[in-house]
Amino acid sequence: MFREKVQNIMAHSFRSTQKSNITKSEMSSSRNRKRAVILSLMALVSLPASLEAQPPKGKGPAAPQNSKSNSKLSEKEKRAERARELYADAANAQNNGAFELAVEQWSKMIKEFPDDSLAPSAHHFLGICHLQKEKPEFDLAINEFKVALQDPQLKQREESLVNLGWSLYQKSYQDGVDKQSGALKEASKGLALVI
Repeated sequence: MFREKVQNIMAHSFRSTQKSNITKSEMSSSRNRKRAVILSLMALVSLPASLEAQPPKGKGPAAPQNSKSNSKLSEKEKRAERARELYADAANAQNNGAFELAVEQWSKMIKEFPDDSLAPSAHHFLGICHLQKEKPEFDLAINEFKVALQDPQLKQREESLVNLGWSLYQKSYQDGVDKQSGALKEASKGLALVI
């Protein structure tokens, strides 16, 4: 449905430019600008489907074990297992739309396991949850995306960059005209990295 509307808009704009006295190069550049804007909008519209948190791959939360087999795990393995359990709980809450609960779970996971390999992804998904709340908290989301992006191996790097740019853009309008130029410049830098 959205694509049909976009195609109708493109067709209408093409017909209207055909009727005027515009050169072919001017018409082509105008269409390219319109196409770029529409593709950007389509990307933003399709974002929510990709925002679901995925439980960590590999060993998932283990079933309750008896004390004999549990005692065989080293302290490091127990901590890693606990981190995966918290990650999976937070992902489950987020995927079911319980964003307030997910914020608590992601925050708990990050607080207890800040050096775990899943922590950067947890920061990313915590930022997503701040955006998905009934009243989005752009400042908190911006901070979480910036922390997540400090990890060069972040699996959700492009998503974090787009969401950071979007959050900065929205924050600039929330703050008003006085602060817009700085936030918009920062947003454009973040989005330029993706493009």
